[in-house]
Amino acid sequence: FRKDPRAHIHIEDGRNYMLTHEDKYDVIVSEPSNHWIAGVANLYSQDYFKIAAGRLNKGGIYCQWLQFYSMAPESLSMILATFQSVFPDTHLILVLGDLFLVGSKTPIKIDAKEIARRFDENGLDKSLASINSNYTGLGLAAAHYVAGPDEVRRLSALGTANTDNHPFLEFAAPFEFFSSVKQRGRTQKRTARSAARHAAR
Repeated sequence: FRKDPRAHIHIEDGRNYMLTHEDKYDVIVSEPSNHWIAGVANLYSQDYFKIAAGRLNKGGIYCQWLQFYSMAPESLSMILATFQSVFPDTHLILVLGDLFLVGSKTPIKIDAKEIARRFDENGLDKSLASINSNYTGLGLAAAHYVAGPDEVRRLSALGTANTDNHPFLEFAAPFEFFSSVKQRGRTQKRTARSAARHAAR
């Protein structure tokens, strides 16, 4: 990657970089730290998504990674509502515990066969085989697509926008995460005690 002449690495705050540069892109992919970590929720705000949208070429696509675990349905609805308020054509891709929000201001054509062809054309099927994936390019393209714009709109119906001035996610996400960790700890202790009782019989 570092040897590819098309790659340019900038070590700085990504949000500030987009604020201070006028470069435009066909695709922007954002994978910040988990949204429950202090200071990260502003990368899931409506204000930030508007900044990112302003750095896309016409027909450009924005992809946002999101953890899909230890999160309340209300927070998921909030993030989806916030994202779709800027990128109306939103699609969801689910891979294990990771959710990818893929959005654009214009309709995105999802063609599973074309995606599969490009996987095969670029040898990505061999890369998948190296990690013991049983998916073909077509299987990978079809298996992880879970929702389109209409479904996302229904999922986000109860959500309110997460903004810089009203950073609801900043406070809700840590509570949800650590509450789930605490609950897992209780479950593990109950399981251990149960196993000990059975072993003693």
